[in-house]
Amino acid sequence: MSMKKPAPIQLLAHFFTVVILMTCLSCEDDNIFKQLVDPPAKVLPPATQIGANTYGCKVNGKVWLPSETAWMEFKDGGLVLKAENKYSPWETIIMTIEKYTIINVGTYVISSNTNYLSKGVYWKGDSRFQTDSINTGSITITRLDTSMRQYIISGTFSFKAKDVVTGEVVEVIDGRFDLKNY
Repeated sequence: MSMKKPAPIQLLAHFFTVVILMTCLSCEDDNIFKQLVDPPAKVLPPATQIGANTYGCKVNGKVWLPSETAWMEFKDGGLVLKAENKYSPWETIIMTIEKYTIINVGTYVISSNTNYLSKGVYWKGDSRFQTDSINTGSITITRLDTSMRQYIISGTFSFKAKDVVTGEVVEVIDGRFDLKNY
């Protein structure tokens, strides 16, 4: 059985295909191959106040973004903010402030030493980190719009929380949220 030699046209087509691929690989702008190998760094969403359903923070200095839209409940002056990253390892950040506490924009302390119930929790896998009287934080509400059927709550947050088993402390900083309640 003899092998056929490729026709000159086929060789020319292969040559141009290789040249085009090499050109694409060497381009710095819009290089898809480079992005697949070295994905762009995560960045925090802008701090907006329009109900954009954005949420992000830094956990121990690294940008942390939820894998889905964060969840918010605001009822009778109480607030619950929850965001999850369902990828390995599973992570959740929850902040709560007791009912009848939030009545306007402003800063609210997250600590076990307040005259209202408040807490910040960071879960990573099986580890649970929680605020206490020493490891505290705050939520600053920059927009609280309950005039519409869909409330908009925007603001910033930060807190330190301690692992309830090991005592390790995690720092959640540069947090921002701009959520619309459905």
